[in-house]
Amino acid sequence: MSQDKRQQSRAIERRAWVRIPCNKEASCQSILSAAEILWPGKILNVSAGGMGLRLTRRFEPGTLLEVGMRGVARPYLMQVLHVSAHSPGVWYIGGAFPEPLTDEELSTLLKSEVIEDKN
Repeated sequence: MSQDKRQQSRAIERRAWVRIPCNKEASCQSILSAAEILWPGKILNVSAGGMGLRLTRRFEPGTLLEVGMRGVARPYLMQVLHVSAHSPGVWYIGGAFPEPLTDEELSTLLKSEVIEDKN
């Protein structure tokens, strides 16, 4: 087994929660600046412990983000753990919640629907 595959295998084994794939519209901003614009993106996967986002803005590891979704009452706080280039100008950002989501919170996030504007 190559060293890369062993490292990937160890990383997978450390995960405490199962990732659930999803493709939900979201927006986020750093909590350091209330004046910062909301950056649109997609939630690619979520678990009780965190989520993976695809964004057109790079955030540094350690940054605290508020991730919001239309139709969900409150934003989710997430600390950026890792960042990688997805494609030119697009970033994959993985992060952890300060506290794990309850089963109810996770279910609400996964069941949320994007509300279409009827205008």
